Amino acid sequence: GVLFDITERKRAEALESDLRVERGTSQELRELNEMKNTFLTALSHDFRTPLAAILGLAVTMTRVEIQLSKPEVLDFSERIAGQARKLDRLVTDLLDLERLSKGGQIERTPTDIGLLVRRVMDDALFLSAHDVVIEVGDVKAEVDPVKVERILENLLANAVEHSGPGAQAHA
Repeated sequence: GVLFDITERKRAEALESDLRVERGTSQELRELNEMKNTFLTALSHDFRTPLAAILGLAVTMTRVEIQLSKPEVLDFSERIAGQARKLDRLVTDLLDLERLSKGGQIERTPTDIGLLVRRVMDDALFLSAHDVVIEVGDVKAEVDPVKVERILENLLANAVEHSGPGAQAHA
């Protein structure tokens, strides 16, 4: 009989197998990093919109040269509170993401979509300089209203950002 020592060949095969696993793991990590960056970009956008509104309203209220009437102060205060509530919902959504990642479910409730759209439009300060026409029928659906609201806000903010002067929107 002839004996061949295949120890080195087996070691090389094991190293090749380990290398394939490492390459797969490395690719997964790159994809996860890309998803994280996309998520952080979206999150930054979601936080900036209400923060900009809060800051703009608060700065306007504190400017001495601007004399606001009591109804205007009340309106500005209500808008600030509304934007702060949006930030609170965003933080809640972040916490929900962790819950969902651990197997939780999205909570859907019967929602009047038309009413939701009108509320988003009324609260969207960045729309005040734009002519927006709302044409929404009686539409009810089982959705997560907070998430739909965020989607609408993002769509409107993007439309305003990318539309030219004098552009008219119909929702």
